[in-house]
Amino acid sequence: MPKPTRIPAGPLLGAPNAWFFKLMGESDAVLREVPAFTGLVRSLQFSDDGTPHYQIPEKWIASNGPPPRYQTLKLTESNPPLEVTVSTLPVNGNDISQYLFANINRWREQIGLKVMDEANWMDTARAQGEVIVVPSNSKLVALVNLNGETKETGSTRMLAAIVIDGPANLTETTPAPAKSPVTYTRPEGWKESAGNAMRLASLEATAESGKVDISVTRLGGGGDTLSNINRWREQVKLEAWKEEELKDGTVEMEIDGRKGTYVEAIGPEQAILAVIIPEGESKWFFKAQGPVAAIEAERERFKQFLTSSKLQSP
Repeated sequence: MPKPTRIPAGPLLGAPNAWFFKLMGESDAVLREVPAFTGLVRSLQFSDDGTPHYQIPEKWIASNGPPPRYQTLKLTESNPPLEVTVSTLPVNGNDISQYLFANINRWREQIGLKVMDEANWMDTARAQGEVIVVPSNSKLVALVNLNGETKETGSTRMLAAIVIDGPANLTETTPAPAKSPVTYTRPEGWKESAGNAMRLASLEATAESGKVDISVTRLGGGGDTLSNINRWREQVKLEAWKEEELKDGTVEMEIDGRKGTYVEAIGPEQAILAVIIPEGESKWFFKAQGPVAAIEAERERFKQFLTSSKLQSP
């Protein structure tokens, strides 16, 4: 990965600080940018004076401001253009859990979702695939994925990262990173990989014909089955399916007692094997992607991985 670009921060507002990275727009359009957004968050580094360094995603253009924003990153190829807003604010009080709760409920209202009750809110948000909390050196990173709908904007998704400075120095509760709700038997020849921060599991298989990336995610909302399959088909340069093609092109599959839809998208060079499992307001996604020959070599091991997986219910 290229070294993250240094972005001059100027004077900050005091410590501890929270940095906010937020992407909001039409649900499917934002969902396509999950890899780019999580790549940006994973590249974050901070100098001693609190200045952030991060890698601008490919095809995104950065500009400073406008105030009170610190910076705006725009994907001008989207219509309307998507943008990541970057800003910083001081953390009010010492209770990080309460601070996250207040911000996430504010965002929920913005995209037409009901506010959460404070009791056990973190467990609820984690179970719905809406919040993942991860430690990062002296920072705490809360990744937020909300999917709602408003009369003004229609189906709307928000991806956000709240990066909080120095949580170890705060006196009240800091939400602990949750254990992954998915367990599995790792097939022979596979290894764990870094993946991205939105994943619950990330693995890699290496065949003679190339590498296969395997992931498990759980997203609130997550789009309907056809729109997800067509997004994957687009990624491997296949034409979109119509509704009537869905039944003949997919197979019902059960993972840990939950019924899902298995699909293969075999393009001219790249291929994707995937399972979508709806559960409440969220969806589980199991996915393998790589060169066609490598996918074909790992197909049976991917199915073994699927059948071995155990999912923790909300």
